[in-house]
Amino acid sequence: MIAGRYKPYPAYKPSGVEWLGDIPSKWKITRVKFVSQCLDGARIPLNASERGERAGPYPYWGANKIVDFIDSYIFDEELVLLGEDGAPFFDAHKDVAFNVSGKIWPNNHVHILRPNKGTIDAAFLTYCLNVTEFHHYITGSTRDKLNQSDMNEIALRFPPVPEQTQIGAFLDHEAAKIDELIAKQERLIELLEEKRQVVISHAVTKGLNPDAPLRPSGIDWLGDVPVHWGVGKSRYYLTVVSGFAFSSSGFTSDVADTKLLRGINV
Repeated sequence: MIAGRYKPYPAYKPSGVEWLGDIPSKWKITRVKFVSQCLDGARIPLNASERGERAGPYPYWGANKIVDFIDSYIFDEELVLLGEDGAPFFDAHKDVAFNVSGKIWPNNHVHILRPNKGTIDAAFLTYCLNVTEFHHYITGSTRDKLNQSDMNEIALRFPPVPEQTQIGAFLDHEAAKIDELIAKQERLIELLEEKRQVVISHAVTKGLNPDAPLRPSGIDWLGDVPVHWGVGKSRYYLTVVSGFAFSSSGFTSDVADTKLLRGINV
């Protein structure tokens, strides 16, 4: 949170979990397994060919995004989806958990959590998971994987449910405003890139004088050019310099010899 904008709680206490640090004195610490039910057993993966034969309106979820839309669904309720493998666990700017509602079909690369009603707010749980320091829970040397047993042990800050709901609603509101601002900035960048290209294109095809008289270039894609410009093929103005070819027999694994072949003194 931005310092000075949000008031601190009256008192804090150690959480008992090193990476969580201190928490408000009235909060507790819990773990994922105590506040949710894991529904991974209901997951059904479909390959691209199978999905291609089952196109439809229902989101087919992968590790960290919707990867397709198919003709059926497995769940129709509010859930929290958390990446199992292939999710950006160590990128602080990307989400790995998603609060979803409605009809969905998740595959085997994402955990499905059903928050315990009356125990934890789904939006709050999602935000907690997205600020988790996953290096305490991730295993796998070649592909980051959050297995079910480690996921169940993830430590969570645990305020009273009404406060969870307030925090979740507040973050939803703030995140929506920020997402809208990002979208506007991205659109502005697109427009500036288009303008940049137009300026370059105009300068190299029409020159810098907007009032210069023009004539047909005789080439469709070039269009009109200033009357005092010439038009010619690149071969009349450019010299192509070819590289030097070496026989494979002239190469050696010795570093010094290789440098000499390249014309570099050693």
